[in-house]
Amino acid sequence: MAEKRKPVRKTAGYVLRSYIPITSAIGPDNYKKSFESCKSIIKGVFKRSKATNPETFDEALERMSITEVDLKKRYIDYQKMYYLFMFLSLGLFFYSFYLLFIGYYFALFLGLAVTALSLVQAFKRHFWMFQVRQRRLGCTFREWWNDLNGKAVSK
Repeated sequence: MAEKRKPVRKTAGYVLRSYIPITSAIGPDNYKKSFESCKSIIKGVFKRSKATNPETFDEALERMSITEVDLKKRYIDYQKMYYLFMFLSLGLFFYSFYLLFIGYYFALFLGLAVTALSLVQAFKRHFWMFQVRQRRLGCTFREWWNDLNGKAVSK
């Protein structure tokens, strides 16, 4: 008479459970830590940092030995990059909606995310153009926005 054998546990679930603590990986504590981390990152984005060594625009130009000709060239370079990123953003935006219409929903979200990254780069270049045009450092978002909408900018 043959002995009854113990079942061999070769399932993937058994292997995963024995090496990866699944409950702690997807538990509420992890969600809370992730939320707190995201919250602190977002707060840091909108917090204005104080300059450790405050200097004027002209002092910065002198320190970095940038001439007026170099400054004008940089302004034109920022402008070209701004237009490039805006054109890229527009193309990515329309491509993302094309993906929506053909049914690739996950790719739509990826396309919109890449569009957002391209718009961030365009904003950065436009903001730098604004600072060069105003000839001062430490401009705020509100000053940039008011200038964009044609409102007076205080110096």
